Amino acid sequence: MAVKILLTGTIHVGKTALLNALETAELPNVLTIPEVAREILSKNPELEKDPNLQDILFTEQVRREKVVTSNDSIAICDRGVLDIVAHSKLFNHEIKPEWLQWLRTYDLTFLLNKDDVPFSGENRAFSDPGRDWIQFRNTLDDNIKLVLTENNLRYQQLSGSIESRLSYLTSRIRETPVLRESYERRVERI
Repeated sequence: MAVKILLTGTIHVGKTALLNALETAELPNVLTIPEVAREILSKNPELEKDPNLQDILFTEQVRREKVVTSNDSIAICDRGVLDIVAHSKLFNHEIKPEWLQWLRTYDLTFLLNKDDVPFSGENRAFSDPGRDWIQFRNTLDDNIKLVLTENNLRYQQLSGSIESRLSYLTSRIRETPVLRESYERRVERI
């Protein structure tokens, strides 16, 4: 049985840094899904203005999640459908029922605390340099929390340095049945 973990949070809170650190932690059966929006928009920046962007992101996010959860593994997502819903709220775009249904497919959700990472709003590599990035960051954080609350989704706020977040998350991952069984199989082989 696969386990799906979501790392969520507003911009510049350390999601990708934490995912990269997890990739080097040498945990068996752990697969990662990098941030879909970042990958798609870096290859196709013109999509940022496309009214169907959230649909495109949803389709690709779900496709990737299905691929990595097709076996007994732990999948860790750098952002997920929750972030698509929160961004849609932020920009007053339609939120599709299937997006809300997909929110329930995450076994563990970790919201990274924005207050742990200093942010000046400068040097953002986005196509809208005139935007107030501090306000955007705060509003997106509020929207993520709102989506979690409105959909009665359980989550845990993850605070502290990258190292302390990694330590805590690694210990939680090791507690999952999929990984425990993997360690037990390793022990049996020795």
